[in-house]
Amino acid sequence: MEIEGTKGDSSLVFGIPVTYNSKISRKPFENPTMNLPRIPTVVLIVWVFCLWTGVALDGQTIEEMQTRLDEEVAQLNATRDEAVETLRQQYISGLERRMETLSGENRQLLAEERDRAREAESLYPPVLSEHSGVRHFQDILIEQLERIEHPRTERLTTLVENLQAFAERQSRQLRGRGQAAKADEWEQWAGELPRNYLDSRFGAGGKTRFYTMLESGQTPYLLILGTSTAEFPRARIDAPWTQCADGTRTNWPGYLSQRLLELGELRLGGNTCAGANSNIFLDGTGRFERHTYRQLDWVKDQNPDAVLIEFAAGIDSRNDLNITVAQSRANHERIIRELRTENPEIEIFLWNGAKSFDQGRRNYGSERDGSTREGSDEPQEAYAQMLIDLANESGAGIYYIDTFSIFAEILEDKGMNTYRTYFRDGNHTNQRGGEEIIVPEVLKVLELGNP
Repeated sequence: MEIEGTKGDSSLVFGIPVTYNSKISRKPFENPTMNLPRIPTVVLIVWVFCLWTGVALDGQTIEEMQTRLDEEVAQLNATRDEAVETLRQQYISGLERRMETLSGENRQLLAEERDRAREAESLYPPVLSEHSGVRHFQDILIEQLERIEHPRTERLTTLVENLQAFAERQSRQLRGRGQAAKADEWEQWAGELPRNYLDSRFGAGGKTRFYTMLESGQTPYLLILGTSTAEFPRARIDAPWTQCADGTRTNWPGYLSQRLLELGELRLGGNTCAGANSNIFLDGTGRFERHTYRQLDWVKDQNPDAVLIEFAAGIDSRNDLNITVAQSRANHERIIRELRTENPEIEIFLWNGAKSFDQGRRNYGSERDGSTREGSDEPQEAYAQMLIDLANESGAGIYYIDTFSIFAEILEDKGMNTYRTYFRDGNHTNQRGGEEIIVPEVLKVLELGNP
């Protein structure tokens, strides 16, 4: 199906004339309607120069530098969001122009896409249509959104790189004066900049729908779904938390609930079961061993705005269960598909936990004492990576929370003795693991999403 204004047409987008900023690009479909730079170029150049040379910034504290960076980011986000809203209207108009020439199912499918574009918080399509006509529009829309995002990303990259260089110089100077603690603070701040400012999927203001709702005074509902590594019913906030068996083995959701309440009103619930896996969650029996177990229909009935899922690297990866990476992925795909069918705007966060040790969830006994492992022998890392790949391939609204690689890096860099200080046993993190690693990463992704 063709539309007016194809990819080779430099004057039309969705059949609508577009004016391109000549200072940015005259190429087709590049930065439509954006009037960058909204931030005065001279201001940006002066700040980047100061960052590079250290002139006039040597007396700045981390807090002052952070404030200045946040102001720059806010202006870049505002410019980007304004361009997206203009693109939204173009997209809707283009769909309506095409609908005038169609009838029946073709017209109805375009009308549904138009209504989604009108009402959805994020313009990015949550699911790519199988209908060629709708998909053609969506493909062009995604290209336009990415081109709108590109100049913002370039500017942020420049700022972050120069801030890191400046922080490195500050750290060297402080160490030279014997102020190691302050030097460490600068290094830690600089190290977190890329994750905080460059690793964000396209969304309203660079933030997820869940976080946007939280900031705007709404009361979003987050539901945690998984096993004992995410089990803490006392974390609930105005929502049910079902637990199929007695015993709580982790407490990071409790710390998460405290941090979220500092940001706004919300509901936080859960459906966790020690030892359960994605097969059991989907088998339809409503049972796990001798216990009652709430399953997918219950989660759909709760109608949450966001769901954090933890099965794959935790329990699915246990060799004795013989759940392959492919089967675990298929189960997660089904969960995502059914939740999005029920609520197309739901956001889903796939959490990959932590690398186990000793007789942990992967049971490394064979590597220590020569015992035989039966069932799936795929490494735990493969399950953790599968969730990242699945999120990246599932479109907008599906995110990964990769604490697995953070924990693995600690193990590699600092050794097992230090690694153990983050855990209460071979599977479950303790307070330190939750407060220092898991919750900060969960909060970051709940706010900004992924690249």
